[in-house]
Amino acid sequence: MTPTPIGDRLETFRPDESTTDVDPDGNTFVKRSAWRGGRLVTTATGTSGEKPPFVTERWIDAATGKLRQVNTYDGVSMTRVFTRKAES
Repeated sequence: MTPTPIGDRLETFRPDESTTDVDPDGNTFVKRSAWRGGRLVTTATGTSGEKPPFVTERWIDAATGKLRQVNTYDGVSMTRVFTRKAES
């Protein structure tokens, strides 16, 4: 579950399978995920094929126990760090 500006988004990953998905803006894309050296790497490609792929790497940081996510698109990257919600 990932929080977004327009609400929470549940995303599932099926390693080594291509699946079609829709982003929060309604754009259709094909994504494929694979494990690479302890990181889940997902490549999303728009169905029109006009734009470069969007690559997301996710892993648990051994030092902090936090989920780290690096998104790369057209040579630009951003990092997100997630913490576990406290159980109530």
